[in-house]
Amino acid sequence: VTTSPLDKMVSTSQQKLLVSFLANVGASINFSSIEVAVLLMSKGQVLEDSGWAMSVLDSLVFVGCIIGMLGFGYVGDRFGRLKAMRATTGLAVCGICLALAPLKSPVSLEATLCSSRFLVGVGTGGVYPLSAAIAYERNGDTTARDAELSVATANFGQPVGSLILFLAALALLVGDLSNEAKWRFVLCLGALPFALAAALTLDLRDDDDDDHKDHKDHKKEENVVDREKGTSSKKMMIPKKTTIPKKTSQEKKQGQSSFAEVVASRPEVRTAALGTGLVWFVFNVYSYGIITYYPQLAASILGRDDLAVLAANVAASVASIASASLSLAKIRRTGARDSVLFGSLLGTLYCASLCLVHAFAGVGSENHRSLALWLFIVLRGFIQFPAIGIFTLPNTIFATRVRSRAQGLASAIGKVGAIIGSALFPAILRQGGLASVLLVTAVLFALDGLVCAAATSDSYPPSDFLQTSSSSAAADTTTHKGQYFTLSSPPDEADPLLANEAASSSSYLMRPSS
Repeated sequence: VTTSPLDKMVSTSQQKLLVSFLANVGASINFSSIEVAVLLMSKGQVLEDSGWAMSVLDSLVFVGCIIGMLGFGYVGDRFGRLKAMRATTGLAVCGICLALAPLKSPVSLEATLCSSRFLVGVGTGGVYPLSAAIAYERNGDTTARDAELSVATANFGQPVGSLILFLAALALLVGDLSNEAKWRFVLCLGALPFALAAALTLDLRDDDDDDHKDHKDHKKEENVVDREKGTSSKKMMIPKKTTIPKKTSQEKKQGQSSFAEVVASRPEVRTAALGTGLVWFVFNVYSYGIITYYPQLAASILGRDDLAVLAANVAASVASIASASLSLAKIRRTGARDSVLFGSLLGTLYCASLCLVHAFAGVGSENHRSLALWLFIVLRGFIQFPAIGIFTLPNTIFATRVRSRAQGLASAIGKVGAIIGSALFPAILRQGGLASVLLVTAVLFALDGLVCAAATSDSYPPSDFLQTSSSSAAADTTTHKGQYFTLSSPPDEADPLLANEAASSSSYLMRPSS
């Protein structure tokens, strides 16, 4: 039985989506595993100061994550998404395996954990831009909206990973394993989805990615320029055996500035890059403030019952999955930007209402513990709703050749917000109680929606994606494969970095390459 080219394309496309999904599952597990591991270590008196451990280990993983997002974003654009994905997941697995080192002394344990979490952070950070780009580009003939939905589906692995982690922790807490075996298992759990994702890329080639494949095809064509007359002739196919003279360094710079240079020099690109990063920044302030330290919030309601706290986290993860499913439906209908705006509005209204209920009805006291718990579980769902759209935005806005770098930059800016939120919210909880936490969260929800509306109003292209007309009816038939452009203007014109510049730019004529 032979496999048709169409069947092979569908199989490859689904395999790439599975790679991105598993990578996001692993990223979610690895970010949250340390809080469960430290909880188990404190029960076994492995760490004398669990607060110090959480602070230092979280800082290391965040710093490593920022490095990985920026570094592997560039690697993905330069050398190929799949090669970079194998490298970043391999690095993360190596870091995770350090947690299996023999326990000799508290000092050696702390040094091992610090090294492990930093490497895990670098590897996990690289997953963010690469998984998004692989999912978005998995099928070059799909529509823009379907490409958005692919990225959103890959990010669905985040709440799934959270559920897997807390279910495993709950099972371990009631199990008969030694305390050391429990916390080591939790730290190593995230290696499995990363290893599976890397294994699935082994029979895929980067040449199968539409962006790299088309880029090579375009190298077969040269726009022959008569430098003496200063005119351009029509395109002609150059035989494969023809030797093309190498360009000088000055010629290479003409017409193709680096991503950093263009971000610095072009206001529209800078607004899109920093805008998507700022949206992610504000979101991570409140999401990591609530989610990363959710055990503390649950403990303030449930007391020191670790089993109940983990059960509450399982329920919150289920709420996140339900909310993510609704977000996927919203993205399918109206796009990622509308999903972020709608989710921010819902979150603002819910947190403001919950703050009033807590302040005036006394929710959180001994007589209302059960009600308060369920209200916070639902809050996790509201936080998850805009997350998928935020993850998707940079992929839609930026063109193929800089997509990984743009996603890496936005997510790195976001992780700075995660550092701030992780430090800020526990302090707010201690000083002002749950009412203050809810009020700050409501304000940040609203701010995130406003930033998204302002920063992406001119660059988000759900209805005119890569089109030269304003007709929205053609949006569903426009393919994102058309993000490879040829310039009919002189070679010293700026390169297109925004995906919708074909429709919005009047300084030069752009058209999709055929």
